[in-house]
Amino acid sequence: MIELHQMLHGYKLGHNYVQGSIFLPSSHDMDKIATLSDWSEFVDTGGERDYITAYPLFESPYYVIAKSWYADEMRRPGCVWTHSLLIKRDDLGKIIDYRQLLELFKRPIVNEEDFSVYSKSIVFNEKAVYHENKYYPCLNEAKVSELYALMLSPQPVCILKETNNTELQKLLLHLYNFLPSGILWQRSFCSGTALPRSYEGQLLSLQFVTHDGGNVTYLSNKIPYHGAQLVAFSLLNGQRQMSELIRHFETELFDDEKRLRGFLEVVALVNRVCQNDEEKQQVLLSILSQLSETFPQPTEGDNIKRSVLQPSLSRDLGGEENFLYIISTIDISSFTEAQIGYIQRLHALSTEQFLNLLKLLYSSENLNEWGKQLVRNINYFVSYAEIAWLRQSDRVLFQTIISSNTELLNQIVWADFSKVELESALSIFSDKEIIKAFKHWKELFKTMLELKVPIAKDLARMVLSHDEECVSEYLTYINQEEHHPQLPVSETLEFYPDAVLTWLSGVSHITHETAYVLMNSIDGDSPLVKTKGSKIWMPYANVLNENDPIQYFVFLYILSFNWQDDYALSYLHKSFYPIHNLLAQDKFDYSLWYKIEPYTEHLFLTFWDKCKKMRKMVIRRLKEAGYSKTVVVNYTPDSLTNKWLTDEW
Repeated sequence: MIELHQMLHGYKLGHNYVQGSIFLPSSHDMDKIATLSDWSEFVDTGGERDYITAYPLFESPYYVIAKSWYADEMRRPGCVWTHSLLIKRDDLGKIIDYRQLLELFKRPIVNEEDFSVYSKSIVFNEKAVYHENKYYPCLNEAKVSELYALMLSPQPVCILKETNNTELQKLLLHLYNFLPSGILWQRSFCSGTALPRSYEGQLLSLQFVTHDGGNVTYLSNKIPYHGAQLVAFSLLNGQRQMSELIRHFETELFDDEKRLRGFLEVVALVNRVCQNDEEKQQVLLSILSQLSETFPQPTEGDNIKRSVLQPSLSRDLGGEENFLYIISTIDISSFTEAQIGYIQRLHALSTEQFLNLLKLLYSSENLNEWGKQLVRNINYFVSYAEIAWLRQSDRVLFQTIISSNTELLNQIVWADFSKVELESALSIFSDKEIIKAFKHWKELFKTMLELKVPIAKDLARMVLSHDEECVSEYLTYINQEEHHPQLPVSETLEFYPDAVLTWLSGVSHITHETAYVLMNSIDGDSPLVKTKGSKIWMPYANVLNENDPIQYFVFLYILSFNWQDDYALSYLHKSFYPIHNLLAQDKFDYSLWYKIEPYTEHLFLTFWDKCKKMRKMVIRRLKEAGYSKTVVVNYTPDSLTNKWLTDEW
């Protein structure tokens, strides 16, 4: 319940205050009430001469809504009775239906001079609703919407009166239901006057005149904008939702007619029935654009934005994925994350919906900061297990996802990949940021080997440079029967001699192919080889046989010169004869001789005799090791070679 004060003005030695429940301390406001309660010279074409006037009192916290009746019973022509209701400013937004005030207006009884009924304030049920079955049969949507638009105009408007007197009064008060209290406080109207009324040179906001004195507006049949049409439809059909919405959000609309108009346009868009997806998309964009235009600052219209941008909106306009896509691509400077519930709604998506959203985002080149953050933090919304199936069904999307999110990239179980899937996925490692962030090089490399995926040299270098354990992984792999080396990887091993030798020190057997890789990746006379010791090369020496290419023996021969122990001498023993035999037949390639010549004895006169130079070096080493001449008697399978060795000892 709210309290309404009242006043009665009429003829009392002129038009004056007669009675009231309050006397305002502001003489200016009392004068305004007296002036605007006087006769407007209104005479309706049907003979009716009652009208309503409404206006604010700026020095007192009251808004006046008054009804005037022509006082035919008075001897003096032009006399009127005016019953004014004074509503506290803070109560303006509490009144559900201003039409209820019509029932409070009382015309004085002529032959009674007791006006005490006007001396008491009125206790009014602000939540009361005006009930009627018939709504303005003489008016259509266009005229009502135009009238509402004119009521919102910041400029005074005079309209030629064409509407039934009683109906017009009710309509104007009905329209008050669709105004936030802040705007209502700034507005004034008169439902009937002969000529435009003003106070202190200021015209009333909206008034209906009976004479066309110039600058008079005629209501047309043109709808000014969709929001006004929605108000008109609600009013003419007795629907209260629209007026309730306006009052619910009045603190955010307050006294700004542009905000109200923008809000109404948003509501009209929300209620629009769309025929196809294209139209839905356009309406959604229009809603977001209108909200941004109406409430440009993030904190403005907070409750309105929260209420409009609910998931129910997206369900009607293209789906949640589409909504979140648009939110991720438009200018979001007018919105907060909380208003949209962006993160919460992302989490609420199913995996399928989220992936559909990602497809849309990846196709866009206009991601805003929210969109960019989403792409960077996909792992917060889906796990690798939820997207793993994309390897088969949508490789492009899969690669795009793992390329844009290193957390998911590092969750990949590479062992689950097929050869085709893996070959396709390797393209992501062309990106420097991915290379920098990736952690599981060994697992990836192992899978590539097992699936026999061709490994390019650049990729091999990349893998080994990030995880030297891959050297061991590679050597272990090729050291199995029927496992063949990949030349680009093998060539890369030369940059990791320590890792190669460490692996070799831990095995007791190697294959011929492994021996080949070792021979080509290790510099046999390097200080590192010497440091690692001779014993580790036993698997290499043991795997060699007479059918192996001479290069294997050349490498072993050179190796032997790193040490002076039994292992080294055994390597010398095993490699000497195959090399010496080819030299004797003049079938030894000069490039290989070039390698071993530093490990032969220097001869002055017979410098041309390669075989002798080699024999002399073997003899020298055996002597240095403390062996006697007998060791060379059967040193090789060839008796002649053994004789030379014996003779030259």
